[in-house]
Amino acid sequence: METDANEVLSEVLGSSAAKRFGGEVEEEPQNNKNDNPDEEDKAFSQQYESYMKQAESAKPKMADPATLPDFNKLVPLLIERGINNINLSMFNAEAKSKILTALGDEYFRKGDFENTLKAYLMANNRWKLSSLGDEFKRRYNYSAAVNCYKLAGDKNKLMEIGEYCLREQNLKDAVAAFIAAGEPANLRRVGDELIRREKWDYALEVYIYLNDRDLLRNLGERCMDRKSFSHALRAFEALNDTELLNKVGDICIREGHIALAMKAYEKSNNQMMVAFLQENFTGKD
Repeated sequence: METDANEVLSEVLGSSAAKRFGGEVEEEPQNNKNDNPDEEDKAFSQQYESYMKQAESAKPKMADPATLPDFNKLVPLLIERGINNINLSMFNAEAKSKILTALGDEYFRKGDFENTLKAYLMANNRWKLSSLGDEFKRRYNYSAAVNCYKLAGDKNKLMEIGEYCLREQNLKDAVAAFIAAGEPANLRRVGDELIRREKWDYALEVYIYLNDRDLLRNLGERCMDRKSFSHALRAFEALNDTELLNKVGDICIREGHIALAMKAYEKSNNQMMVAFLQENFTGKD
């Protein structure tokens, strides 16, 4: 069964918006036609007739916008309806990608980068996602740029922005970029710099990702020396090292950090010390 142009418009835009563009227009008897329409009605009539003529020639592939050169004229209506409220299920994957890319381009022109990202992601348009990352980078929003490059699977640009952020001492985004790019060698360089600057949270993220037991052990020991017991606990937890976890618990008791000691003993499954703290130090830290 062939798909009527108005039915497609109605499904995509909703019935009310479809009527604004074309609607269900009944052919009037010849003798009832207005021989002198005003300019606005005449222009609209010509636009509608042009669209319907193209739609008619495109059957039975009505749902493919590649056969409808003027389909982009619908983008403003789609924008008005909102990307979350349109139905594109009648189109094939290629057609949907073209429509969503057109929407993303329009959102980009309007400066709505959130919906631009959403549209390009839904369109699975990696090139556009990477280009959006370039725009975020130009605006110094490196976290958003890294995210776009990651979604685009653009390893080269992830490496580039990772190196740039590392040079600029933007270690947070350097870590995110190198992790997304899957580059262990570069991550070790970042990890060394993070340790030197005592940025324990980011260092832990790097070493846990690398799953390097020696680096994690050294990091945990260094955190213990600096009395950063919560970070030491996270490092030894990643190692699943019962002895080191108990060591953290013992030192935390001596330092008066009862809640942290409790957590360490719970992680090491040291039920005896957990019971001891519960009985004697409940509510203390």
